[in-house]
Amino acid sequence: MTHGRHVDSYDPTGNDSGVPTVDSGWPEAYDPSGDAPHLSETAVPGRHGLGLFALVLAGLVIVGTVIASILIGSAGGQFATGRTANGFDYNLAGSGPGVAAVATATVWQYVLGTAFGVWAIVQGIVAIAKNRGRLFGVLAILVAASGPLVSVIVTLIAASQHLPN
Repeated sequence: MTHGRHVDSYDPTGNDSGVPTVDSGWPEAYDPSGDAPHLSETAVPGRHGLGLFALVLAGLVIVGTVIASILIGSAGGQFATGRTANGFDYNLAGSGPGVAAVATATVWQYVLGTAFGVWAIVQGIVAIAKNRGRLFGVLAILVAASGPLVSVIVTLIAASQHLPN
């Protein structure tokens, strides 16, 4: 068994000495001398635009979700009737336009935050894979992935500050 290599009596260099040659099985473009380009050499140096875009997008998502969470938590806190062991107890019986507005804003915050957050994560992954702002791509993924946690924490803090007495 030759494990992917086979002995061939044909010598492509024209040296027909009768000595069998070994075909390595690699394509002709492969240069085993080590002169082949490496991943870091194939990337365009100084191009950080994609990673930077992903980081700016993730930053805008975090800022937007914090602002929306403050507004939603502040508005929603007034509908709470008290605290429970795991959060707040809400009385939504006979809910009016205020509750509907808070619910609508919450849904839109989740939809838009998720859409733009996933977009920032995907752009960060592409930036890392293509070496076009790798550090910015990693930071974008971390910032965008922390968005939901930040949103929940800020909403709960804002709601707790506006509970009715």
